[in-house]
Amino acid sequence: MHILIIPSWYPRSNNEFSGIFFREQAEELSKRGHKISIITHQFITFSEIFQSKSLKNAFPLIKLTIENNLLVIRIQIPKIWNAPILNENIDQNFSKSKTGYTSKFLRIIKKLLNLMSKNLIFVILTGFYNFSFKKYVPLIGMPKVIIAQSYLFGGFVATKIKKRNKIPLIVIEHSSLFVRNMISENIFPIIRDAIKSTDKIFAVSQFLADQMSKKFPENIIEILPNPVNTDFFTPKEKAIEDIPFTFCIICYLAPHKGVDIAIKSFALKFKNKNVILKIGGDGKYRRHLQELVEELDIVDQVFFLGNLSRLEVKNLIQDSHVLISASYFETFGITIIESFSCGKPVISTKSGGPNYLINSNNGILVPVGDVNSLAEAMASIAINYSFYNHDKIRQSCLDLFSYEAYYLKLIETINNTLLIK
Repeated sequence: MHILIIPSWYPRSNNEFSGIFFREQAEELSKRGHKISIITHQFITFSEIFQSKSLKNAFPLIKLTIENNLLVIRIQIPKIWNAPILNENIDQNFSKSKTGYTSKFLRIIKKLLNLMSKNLIFVILTGFYNFSFKKYVPLIGMPKVIIAQSYLFGGFVATKIKKRNKIPLIVIEHSSLFVRNMISENIFPIIRDAIKSTDKIFAVSQFLADQMSKKFPENIIEILPNPVNTDFFTPKEKAIEDIPFTFCIICYLAPHKGVDIAIKSFALKFKNKNVILKIGGDGKYRRHLQELVEELDIVDQVFFLGNLSRLEVKNLIQDSHVLISASYFETFGITIIESFSCGKPVISTKSGGPNYLINSNNGILVPVGDVNSLAEAMASIAINYSFYNHDKIRQSCLDLFSYEAYYLKLIETINNTLLIK
């Protein structure tokens, strides 16, 4: 079957982590005999444009490549709301003495430009995606169905292509924007119209589906959990021996991920004990977290590993006893099911998606932002680690989150959607 996938974000290279799950899912569909193509976009800032060595790389481009048997069309678009005049330090760059304008006036201009550009981006994206689709069809034909990953912005542009070409559309929503109430009032009607134009809507968790249903009660939203590559994320052949009890965290280091809570909980129970915490991932919050580790005097027990490749993520999970997810909100929890696939139990906050993944057989749920509760859970799981049956944890993951389970539901949905159309 010819399937066009429009992800809202996608890796720019083999080394980039963002959107890697969308690429892996597309590759899996391709391996199963389907003709899979991808149209995606990437925003570039004005600073990137000005630093470009080649003018042809400085303006919107449409690039076509073949990557692991996938036709990938990339649209490169300037992120106009990041133009220098819109920076937060606008008053320093354009002082009254230089321009003759007041700071208050410039702040008003900045707000107007931001508002205009955020709406304008929908028009720009629609134009570039429609143009790319016209180039796409003569190359490999008209797709039978479109699958978009998240409404901002892949799902939005997919509805435009669907309307013009009468192609069935399935959208799978992943974004926490719906959970965090971050969709602005001027954009909300655009998303509502896009949702109305979709033939089938999925959310990756019951939690996200419930949140979306509150905002769009007229639409039926079903559940299609993210899959995990269970052939890649496997238990270690040889059991962990002769190493300290090890907790691990794998995430982007930002305040909402709650890593500071996990560090404090760890220090509360395990300071100066033969237990370690490994943290995979990077971000602007890393320096703050490292300072916290120094302040708590647990430098010899907490290790920051930086950004990790997929292989390094697997190795970290395999070499750890327990994964911790301390987020304030999660729509799903990819690293949680990756840990389950390796047969590892998980401690997670009740942050949304994980509420439906974790039970007494595969881990512990704790309240969000509660240092003491998380500390008690960490101590409990370390003491009672032998209680967890690693084979059963993995088997449950295979039943619910394997590519096979994902594929069967997705293809059934596609076939039913085509029949209706």
